[in-house]
Amino acid sequence: MSTPPTIIATTPVPNDPDVVLGSAIILTFDQKIDTSTLNDATFSLTGPGQSGILTTAELLETDTKIDAAREYVTGAFTFAEITGEDEVERTVATFTSDKPLRPGAAYLVLIVGSGSILTAGAVKNPDGDAMAQSYQFGFTTGTLGLATPPSPALLPTELSHIDPATIEVRPRAVMGNDLTREIEIIFPGNIDLNSITPEDIEVSVEAILGDASVEIPPDLSSSVTIQGNKLIVRVTGWPA
Repeated sequence: MSTPPTIIATTPVPNDPDVVLGSAIILTFDQKIDTSTLNDATFSLTGPGQSGILTTAELLETDTKIDAAREYVTGAFTFAEITGEDEVERTVATFTSDKPLRPGAAYLVLIVGSGSILTAGAVKNPDGDAMAQSYQFGFTTGTLGLATPPSPALLPTELSHIDPATIEVRPRAVMGNDLTREIEIIFPGNIDLNSITPEDIEVSVEAILGDASVEIPPDLSSSVTIQGNKLIVRVTGWPA
C-alpha cells in the first residue's frame, strides 16, 4: 500500500532572502509522482504584478478575494528520477520560468494537495494517492544574476617591434642579371608560425633583382618557406 507523496526539499529554500536571478524552482519529492499531475492547476509561482489573480494563500481559503498586486509566472517543468540512499526512487521537478524574475521581489510558490477548495486537482503518485496537504513557501530575489559578468577589459599591452636593422638578407640584391636561386631573410628570433603563413607573403621578382630594367624571364615562379628564424624565398625558372 502506497503513501501520499510529500515534498522533502526545495530550491530555493523557504524564506531565502537573496535568491540568484535566473534560478529555477526545484522540488524533490519523497517518492515517484505522476508527473502529469504537476501542472498549471496544481502549481503556481506568483510575484509582484498587476494580473489580478489569487495569491497562493487565498487559493486555499474558502472566502477568497482577488489581489491585484500579484502576477502569475508562467513556465515549464522538466522531471528527473533519482534514487536515494534508502534505495527509494524519487521525482525531482524543475520549473523554469518563461521570463526572468524581478530583482528584489518577494515570490510565493504553491503545490496543491488534497482538500483544495478552488481546484479538484492535486499532485499524486502513480497509484493515485494525492499529497495530503498543500505545500507553500516564499523567497525573495536578490540582484545577482546567473549570467557570468564580463571580465574586466585588460589594458592593451605595448606591442614590441622588430628593428629592421636586425634583419639580415642573404644574399643581398645586386644590380644586373642576378641569377640567385634562393634568398634568406633572417630575423633576430624564431618566427611565430601563428603570426604569418607563407601564403601571406608576396614575392616581387623586380625587387629581388634590384633593377627594374632587367628583363624578367616569363617562366619565373617563387615560393616561400619558414625555417626557424628564416624566411627562405626560392625563385625558379631562370634560363640556363
